[in-house]
Amino acid sequence: MKQDSVINMQKRARIIKSILLLIFVIGIILLFAALIVALFLFFAPEQGFTAEKGNMDWFIAYNSSNGAAFGIFVPFSIIQPLNISRFDPKSAFLTYLVSSAILNIVFLYGLKQVMNILNSIIKKTTPFNIDTVNSLKKIALSIIIYSVALDPIKNLLGSAFVTKIFTFDFSNIHISGVLVAVIVYIIADIFKYGMYLQDEVDTTL
Repeated sequence: MKQDSVINMQKRARIIKSILLLIFVIGIILLFAALIVALFLFFAPEQGFTAEKGNMDWFIAYNSSNGAAFGIFVPFSIIQPLNISRFDPKSAFLTYLVSSAILNIVFLYGLKQVMNILNSIIKKTTPFNIDTVNSLKKIALSIIIYSVALDPIKNLLGSAFVTKIFTFDFSNIHISGVLVAVIVYIIADIFKYGMYLQDEVDTTL
């Protein structure tokens, strides 16, 4: 590969890494903010929570005594469209908020693996190495978990701590995400094969 092409590739890698790093930092801040809010709301009075049933989801809100208010939308696929008296809005709010925050760690973990791959390009080392292969496999695993387990885990926690009615909605499983993960895993194997070829060339030279 020509030196100019390598330099341009490294520039693009730096730009992409900077953008991803910004997203990563924002994600970390939002994660801690969500956990802090959940901790605060845990001690809040139940009377401050309300639930409103929409066409496709619940709007669960908290109204504090000083006038501050905020809320979240929870799809019916996570919490069933029951009579409002059948569940506790506070439990629903906390369960959905905490499960979303914790499962977003999976997204941040996958994002970190992408930045690790970009680092190998920026540092002028070949991407055909075992670290890149492992990072790609971790990205594939993250995508599978995020696509298959994200909403079902929310649904399971909602059933366990909110409605006490155990149901499963297959629409919560995102098949497209699984296919993307399979493609990434295949790319990891291609990189592993490229690593072996490069070792053979280096040994020959």
